Amino acid sequence: MKKIYGVICVVISSIGFGLMPVLAKLAYESGGNTYNVLFYRFLFALIVLWIYNLITGKSMKITKEQLKLIFIIGLVGYYTTSLALFMAYNYVPVGVATTIHFIYPAIVTAASYFLYKEKITPLKVFALVLSFIGVFMIIGISSDVSLDIRGIVLSVVSAAVWAVYVLGVANPLLEGINSSVLVFYISVISCIGNGTAQALTSKLNLLIPGKALIMVLLLTLLSTVIPMVTFGIGIQAIGPGSASILSTLEPVTSLIVGYLLLSEPITWQMITGALFILAAVILLSVQKSDKG
Repeated sequence: MKKIYGVICVVISSIGFGLMPVLAKLAYESGGNTYNVLFYRFLFALIVLWIYNLITGKSMKITKEQLKLIFIIGLVGYYTTSLALFMAYNYVPVGVATTIHFIYPAIVTAASYFLYKEKITPLKVFALVLSFIGVFMIIGISSDVSLDIRGIVLSVVSAAVWAVYVLGVANPLLEGINSSVLVFYISVISCIGNGTAQALTSKLNLLIPGKALIMVLLLTLLSTVIPMVTFGIGIQAIGPGSASILSTLEPVTSLIVGYLLLSEPITWQMITGALFILAAVILLSVQKSDKG
């Protein structure tokens, strides 16, 4: 039952994260920009989670050791991932950057074996391969595309630091912390780090149209708070490796929502890629728990 609950949580998180590109695009079209959208996203997340934790009576107490780990997760893992990806988009196509970013399930799967003794079964390896092929087919990379080494490096960095986030959340030191409380502290650290970095580089502009602010609020609720909390629960329930592979459902969601809301085209190659990812999800769902 715990595994089923974990799988459901990761699927929910993948759907939420998959909505992010579409909601971000709508926020930009409404007058927002990369910098203020990112800042308000973190700010709204910590406010929403603080209110939720207060109303539900969640304990906000954490130890110094836990705070140190959360600081690394929030600044290095969460904030730096967004920063590296956005910077990568300046040098290589989004499809290239995203495909490279999704090597992180392989990094997490390998690291989880050594750090947390999470088993690497033939079925999991097969699911990992299927999911990566699926992501590649959905996003697609043109053979004549020009690749800038800076974009490649930044994309690899985004994969590596997101792996740090996933592995950090899986650390036994954080097992006693409620997921919504954990994400609250991560949001606080990310907001401070983001605001400080933007202020120092004169990028921070808090003026944003009301319509864009509404889109950012939707982005916060649907693509930050809900998916981050459920992803954290899923990691603890089924292990970081399996959770990472299941999270490749994210581009499938982006594909479907982009088609429905933005009329973006869908090809048979994309559909085939989505089926590959769904097959990987089914394989991991029926596999016996390999955590521990």
